[in-house]
Amino acid sequence: MCHIGTKGHGSAFLAKLDHLATLDDEWVAKWATDEASLIRNSPPWNIWMLHYLVRLDDWAEQFPRPAFRKVVRAIAGDLQMSQRELLKHRRVWLKRAWEKARTESTFRRELLAAMDHLRRQGYGSGVDQKHLTEQEWKKLVNRVRREAKTNLDPIKVG
Repeated sequence: MCHIGTKGHGSAFLAKLDHLATLDDEWVAKWATDEASLIRNSPPWNIWMLHYLVRLDDWAEQFPRPAFRKVVRAIAGDLQMSQRELLKHRRVWLKRAWEKARTESTFRRELLAAMDHLRRQGYGSGVDQKHLTEQEWKKLVNRVRREAKTNLDPIKVG
């Protein structure tokens, strides 16, 4: 009822809740007071999204990587909302953030595999021990990508 004529949980919405809190009906007044207090004292949605960006990165690093629907289920459960409601309001953001996390995770895996390959080929931590031309880098990255598609071990961070 408070959402009629308002967008989100801004000042107009809170003013409607404050008005409901002054009514004679005890249950409605208590609910409106509690709801307004929760909204005023909770961190904004953007803060929650920063938290979930970190979690999406963590999930993308898992091996095997969870399916998108499992990610949606976990976030919806954490926010105590239905998956349908979460996707209704945040589908575009969530899909983009998940795709970015997956892409960055794949890149990190390829980079770690390339670094491991370089170490096995005698390239130490010193940059000037051996230099690769741009063509050699392209060959190395393509080789690592081919190997990664056939034998991608989980990355152990420790």
